[in-house]
Amino acid sequence: GGSSREIRVVSEADLKELLVSLKPKLIKRASEEMVKTNEGQQVIPTEIFSIEAEKYSAEIGDEEETVSLELTLKLKGLAYTSQDLLEFAKVVLTENKDDQYEFIDERPDLLSKSPDTSNQENVNHQAQLEAKISGRVRAQIDTNQLAESLVNMEMEQAKDQLKNNKLLTASWVRFSPQFAEWFFSKLPSSASRIIIQLEE
Repeated sequence: GGSSREIRVVSEADLKELLVSLKPKLIKRASEEMVKTNEGQQVIPTEIFSIEAEKYSAEIGDEEETVSLELTLKLKGLAYTSQDLLEFAKVVLTENKDDQYEFIDERPDLLSKSPDTSNQENVNHQAQLEAKISGRVRAQIDTNQLAESLVNMEMEQAKDQLKNNKLLTASWVRFSPQFAEWFFSKLPSSASRIIIQLEE
């Protein structure tokens, strides 16, 4: 006769499974804490982390019914103030505008979010921020030069030229007094008599 008992031996797979199951829980907890403890700043947690310490209650080959893991992670996040982002937005918009336009928004529209990391190809070792930035610009138009270009031009030709000017969204040409157009088909022969008025 005799007796037998089931022996539970800790394997490498057991330790790996424990680590895999614990990591997302710690990342979630760290992300929540990161957002709570940064008052006055916008904080975007990432999934970029490093393992600072890990301690298993048992080693491979030990006879144990249960195994526990004490795990310490360091999670990266991106912290910024709204003013930081606005200043950056102004620089980006100014650098990417056409030289014929000037940037006029003091507070550009800004929408930010953390990047999609569901695709592992998008994950690297840097904290990232996706932002959509939009702002208003104004065309820099030399009114004297524009008036010179219209001197002695037929009315319809002047209208077409202004219509095709990419710096203008709309344009009107009219004589003053208005009845003068009954007697003249061309614009004045002197640029000083052509008045250009710009509206935003």
